[in-house]
Amino acid sequence: MLEMTRTDPEWEDKIITGYETWVYGYDPETKHQSAEWRCQDIAPNDFFLFPKLKAVLKGRHFDTRDDIIEKSPLALKSIPKEAYKNCFDNWEKRWRWLHHFPKKNQKKSFHSSVRNFFFFCALTMSTFLPTKHNLREALLFCFNLKKSATDGHRLLCEAYGKHALSIKSCEYWFRHFKSGDFDTRDKERGGRPIKFEDAELEALLDEDSSQTQEELAETLGVTQQAISKRLKVMGMVQKQGNWVPYELKPGNIERHICTCELLLKRQNRKGFLHRIVTGDEKWIHYDNPKRRKSWVKPGHALTSSAKPNIHGKKLMLCIWWDQLGVIYYELLQPNETITGERYQQQLMRLSRALKIKRPLYAKRHDKVIYQHDNARPRVAKVVKKTLEALQWDVLPHPLYSPDIAPSDYHMFRSMTHGLAEQHFTSYEEAKNWVNVWIASKDEESFRHGIRMLPERWEKVVAKDGQYFE
Repeated sequence: MLEMTRTDPEWEDKIITGYETWVYGYDPETKHQSAEWRCQDIAPNDFFLFPKLKAVLKGRHFDTRDDIIEKSPLALKSIPKEAYKNCFDNWEKRWRWLHHFPKKNQKKSFHSSVRNFFFFCALTMSTFLPTKHNLREALLFCFNLKKSATDGHRLLCEAYGKHALSIKSCEYWFRHFKSGDFDTRDKERGGRPIKFEDAELEALLDEDSSQTQEELAETLGVTQQAISKRLKVMGMVQKQGNWVPYELKPGNIERHICTCELLLKRQNRKGFLHRIVTGDEKWIHYDNPKRRKSWVKPGHALTSSAKPNIHGKKLMLCIWWDQLGVIYYELLQPNETITGERYQQQLMRLSRALKIKRPLYAKRHDKVIYQHDNARPRVAKVVKKTLEALQWDVLPHPLYSPDIAPSDYHMFRSMTHGLAEQHFTSYEEAKNWVNVWIASKDEESFRHGIRMLPERWEKVVAKDGQYFE
């Protein structure tokens, strides 16, 4: 630049310069900012215009982006023309200063560079919609600044909001750049073999099989319909992994098999499913996130995961039902749980409810066949004495066997599906939801849950006592 000034004295008069900066809704001046504005530089915007603009705007409050767009030009007009002239008159002095002291201004913060780059996008967002190519070029800029895909995604969201690329797309393009390919255009797909396309899609699914069709389409630069067709051709279906409660030991497995064989023989001798009354407890969480499904090929099971230990606010639902519907339930108050004494009282209330809702048991002198698990409150002495007094026939149930407990494999699975994305703020809201959910279930749903038992006993035997889907 010094050489050009010497060869053409009027060169500076021909210069037009421009750059971008952030304008905040409220930006009080700090000592750090004041020091940063006075730093020596050769960009007129950095050493002159932006400090002047920020000095005028400091302490002002803007409510909306339109307010910023309206007031910023007024702030620029408040800077005297003479100041602009003095800026260019002193420009050559700055070049000479940097020429003699080159190391004093080598560092420039990441935020200064990136914020300047994205400011234009933020101000013109109301009229400018970025293309995929625009967004990828912005990511390449962040990549060259040695930033991560997460940083790039955050900056795109700041500038473009809902029009920004997803985090998975940002990670895909950063891998693309790391491989040495900096072309941000979509690859030509005409003539590419289907096998190669399927391999590309399979690679993305191997990395994260829970991606939606829309996310896969965005990453590969194709339509959602194209992804759907390719998944069908590949024979992929969407499944959701199951929670498993426990890693079964050899003794558990043996008891699992023996119990199911015993129950199958009894059912084959004389059917008793119509006499089963079953009950269990379930936590009703105030906040219920939704699990995502994953793409797999038919017949391929997902890796099961243990339930996360959730400590959020929750209520305990105790419910009893048979093939005709719900007989009795209680939704305990917050911080209440099941003890042997409480369970004994619940059994007495269940007995009274049975006499009212299922009078046929008394008329036919049929014993209730009671199915529950053997959690600690169930095996308390007071509970055993109550069951003997009621003369109920209690079915054997091995430890850690939710796969043969109707409440676990049928009712609670349906209830969990209904609870997805439900958010409660009070006990009354949760109880109203339970009442509505019970009323929405017809008799056939409860009958199906009980009638599935023999099939599930057979599966346990066939799987050698292991859990199954």
